[in-house]
Amino acid sequence: NTLIFQSGTPCEEWENSKSQQYFDTASFIPDASGNVLITIFVSNNFYRKGGLRGKLKLYEKNAYQNYHSSTLSKHAIFTGILLMISAYCLINYFMKKDKSTLYLSLLILSVFSRLATSDFPILKVVFPNFPFSIMIRIEYISLFFIPGFITLYMDTLNRFMYRKIPALLIAAPSFIFFILDWTMPVYLVNRAVPIMQVYMYTVIVIDAILFIIS
Repeated sequence: NTLIFQSGTPCEEWENSKSQQYFDTASFIPDASGNVLITIFVSNNFYRKGGLRGKLKLYEKNAYQNYHSSTLSKHAIFTGILLMISAYCLINYFMKKDKSTLYLSLLILSVFSRLATSDFPILKVVFPNFPFSIMIRIEYISLFFIPGFITLYMDTLNRFMYRKIPALLIAAPSFIFFILDWTMPVYLVNRAVPIMQVYMYTVIVIDAILFIIS
């Protein structure tokens, strides 16, 4: 058996595993009969579902290079546009002192945090040695900041929406989750994700109902 690829440090004692993520490729060549035996060993010390977080895909070399280049270009353009819009809104806030542009800027940054670290983590392209545990914490930001900043943004646009339920009360868990995200061990943060998701969907429903009523 020949080791052709390793990401992080897997270990039979999963507690001693060290998770990491790279854009390296695992290349192999079939034998004369066209067969190849691939043995995959997976261990992680924090992901609540165990196993792999994504899918394994096999490509011919040229096909993969084309896929990687096109996907990288799409994500770079889209995330770049988000950063420019966020920066524009932030500059607008400092110039006009309009809180709605501040909340919109932070909302867009929250969306960016998800896109830059999840399916195609372009942040790892720019910073190859960026710690994986930090990547995970950044990825979770969208779960609790998006609903919070949507609420605060809508409140600045329509004060009649949150007369009975204060907007800050609805958004408060966002800041609590943010503190927990950066202070708790990453394996505990990962296990809190379902709670973050419940918060996100609950706020979206509340905001939608209040918007319709107003």
